[in-house]
Amino acid sequence: MPKAPKAFQWPEVANPQPSSRVISEPKDWRDEALLVPHEAIRWWGRELSKVLDEFDPVSRSTCAWKTKILFDFLESYYIPCVHHHHDSEEKIYNVHIMRKCEAQGIPNPFDFVKKEHQELLSKLEKIMSYRTAFQKADAEAALAEFKQVFRDFLAFMDDHLAQEEESYPKILLDCGMTREEERKALDEILKTLGLEGNKRLLPPVLYAMCMWKGKDKMLEFYKEVPRPIRMLNDNCWVNDFYQNQVRVLEALQQEEEFQPKSSSCCCCSLM
Repeated sequence: MPKAPKAFQWPEVANPQPSSRVISEPKDWRDEALLVPHEAIRWWGRELSKVLDEFDPVSRSTCAWKTKILFDFLESYYIPCVHHHHDSEEKIYNVHIMRKCEAQGIPNPFDFVKKEHQELLSKLEKIMSYRTAFQKADAEAALAEFKQVFRDFLAFMDDHLAQEEESYPKILLDCGMTREEERKALDEILKTLGLEGNKRLLPPVLYAMCMWKGKDKMLEFYKEVPRPIRMLNDNCWVNDFYQNQVRVLEALQQEEEFQPKSSSCCCCSLM
């Protein structure tokens, strides 16, 4: 079981279910393949939507501290994870699937993916351009625009994830991809994450999995993670997730000022 700070609890859900509007009851590994990263992305999206509800550094002086904390979180955690997920999908996951499709004479089924990924990343860049906008003369207009741009991005992301979840299970079935072949693609993706990428992404994947698959199933999944990665996650990364993701997102929904703790870990520094 991944160790966690005393104040942190892995979610306990009576009836775990995906938040996907396409796959409510996964039937097999093909249905679950994209749910592993997508449910974490949707969890971030839900929390960020609630953050936006309470984000007003212009007319509420008690919210001024939130600008730096929010944009630091986006820059350090959310954007790198979203960027890597889409990048690895195009350059690794889809490449493995395309080899199978070509062998079966199936035309490229991924025409929509690259275009939508480019649009998502363009929208993220637009969001980050507002970091200093709330200090200018037209701050109120900038804030309203920022919130609309951000909400449009989250809606577009949700539609994109749903479209992939509609398409990929059928593609995997039609091209004859086996579970073992898919695991090879996933192993390549994990290697490209490196330690820093795994630190950002693994804990939220496990956290979201508790909600859509249940804690017991999450632990079964976790046993398949390489032992060195589990050691770092247990001793370092879960604490970083709690301090710099969970607590940050919770604090941004409140008024009381909060400063994240800078993470340090002797284990990580030795790797």
